[in-house]
Amino acid sequence: MRLLAALVALACATAAAGSPAEAQEPQKVPAPVAAAPEIEAAVRALVSDRAFKDAKVGISIVDVESGRVLAASGEHVPLNPASNAKVYTAAAALATLRGDFRYETTLSGVLKSGEVTGALVLRGSGDPSLQTSDLVRMVDDLREPRRSARRRWHRRRPAGLRRRIRASRI
Repeated sequence: MRLLAALVALACATAAAGSPAEAQEPQKVPAPVAAAPEIEAAVRALVSDRAFKDAKVGISIVDVESGRVLAASGEHVPLNPASNAKVYTAAAALATLRGDFRYETTLSGVLKSGEVTGALVLRGSGDPSLQTSDLVRMVDDLREPRRSARRRWHRRRPAGLRRRIRASRI
């Protein structure tokens, strides 16, 4: 009986919520206007940057007060939107840390007879691009360094560290 009452209540709520709203005209997107040359140049430089050669990039810079498009590139390409917070975070980090800054994520632990014993400690520095796959790769590199990572880890890794990780906690 409770199930029937819940289904009836759900049907009533769905019917009430589904009532048609007044049709609205689609919002018109203003056409691009002559923008400051430095804005257009910055957009062109960003889009043509080699770092984005395999990426889909869509940019539209709009004057908030007038709604005019000041510069745009790839604005009609369908993309999954990135979090706007990431844009602000990246801009603040770039302004504060400068372009040559590199985040550092390290693993450390006590090495005894070729094994990491006790705790294996991950120390991060807030790298926004760090992914779970990066952490797995770091541990794999400790166990068995790949050729591409060998030179990098030999400089920082004590001899024999790659043999075994037997940490009580990670």
